[in-house]
Amino acid sequence: GIDGRFRPSRKPGGMRLDPHGFSWVGGVDGSCSEFIGKGNRGDWCSEFRRAEEDQIAWLQQTQAGGTCAAPEVCGYLMSVYGQSIPPESIALEQLNFFWDSVPGRAGFAATWQCVDGWTSENAASGVYYDACHTQAPLYASLFDAKLGLQMWPSHKAPKECRDVAIAARLLERYPEGVPWGELPSAQREVLGSEMALQRALRSAASGPCDVFRMSQQLLDPAKLLFPGFMVHRRSFDPNHNSSGVTGGHFGVGRGYNARHYDDGVPSHTWVEVFRISRIVNKWGDRDVSAVGQVWFWLAMGSGVWLNTGRTLVHRGPPPQDEYPSCWEARANGYDTIQLTRSFGGFSFELMDCRGADLPSGRSRWEEACPPSHVELRAGVPAKRYAPAFIDDAVVEERLCGCDSSKSYLNCLVPPPSPPGPPLPPLPPP
Repeated sequence: GIDGRFRPSRKPGGMRLDPHGFSWVGGVDGSCSEFIGKGNRGDWCSEFRRAEEDQIAWLQQTQAGGTCAAPEVCGYLMSVYGQSIPPESIALEQLNFFWDSVPGRAGFAATWQCVDGWTSENAASGVYYDACHTQAPLYASLFDAKLGLQMWPSHKAPKECRDVAIAARLLERYPEGVPWGELPSAQREVLGSEMALQRALRSAASGPCDVFRMSQQLLDPAKLLFPGFMVHRRSFDPNHNSSGVTGGHFGVGRGYNARHYDDGVPSHTWVEVFRISRIVNKWGDRDVSAVGQVWFWLAMGSGVWLNTGRTLVHRGPPPQDEYPSCWEARANGYDTIQLTRSFGGFSFELMDCRGADLPSGRSRWEEACPPSHVELRAGVPAKRYAPAFIDDAVVEERLCGCDSSKSYLNCLVPPPSPPGPPLPPLPPP
């Protein structure tokens, strides 16, 4: 079986265990830079190359035959989707996300990776890489993980830091006192209340706070956490051909359906997604994470489904100006935006814009669970985009809720209760 083939991996050199006990390479100093060289570079990079080889071997064995031929893999899929999946009904090579509970995970180290080299003026060059510049297929974004809320002393701390930064600027503008009523509505929305402003003003007297700089100071590599791993199903470099694997998708079955990278996911369709908690360190309308602009990764295999509604498909970023913000898209009647090849195909991103019209639409959102207006489903929806499911008869779906105690998107609790009917008016005295 797969668990027998992939025994617990070695942990020397650049390998480390995450808080859940699974192996990763990279992220030792919180970056993908050339930190190698503090010791023997060759020894360190051999761990990265070995990790890449182990990852490809795991993919090949897990996907052997193209379906979940191994009973333990079928059992894993049952736990993800909450129902029995006939082996002939699923093509594993179409999945681009696996939870750490997948059989064989203890036998390889996944890779922390970064993207670099792209600018808004340059959409052609750039790479995704790790500290030894491999392009291993099983990965997670180091930049997103190191901004996770678990690094901070509380989930309120990043907002408090941003409030102090705003207050410091306001003190410069209004040295005689900051008039709450005269502040732009956007600043009042971010601060939330005049009481929050007063707290921030008192803290700002001791100096400003930079949320990104603070996150760097708070970074603890031992807290880096991604509860699964993504799969590069298309190689960035068509000439990259590790260990004789061809086609970029590391598949061995019926062939890889990559249509969504070109055409996006159709409108009004359920698709699997994923996200983790992370602080908001971007401020532009196109980049910010907010109640009205909730970012997800396309994650076929997560078992957590989001409906695309009326969707707008773009390739970027970059160049950044090729795609609109949710507020622009919503004004034109769109519910979601898809970015099918973010940073040269490092990830496929999806933005939910349905909260852009809400009074709180511009409020920053950092929790892994989406705001309450975002509807999630579990199981296998009928109207879905899921090339992995070959048999259209596999249907069993249910509304679900996200457990906010987790630092990652999930469908572990019942859905939020809809608001009840209004109470009748009180009788006259």
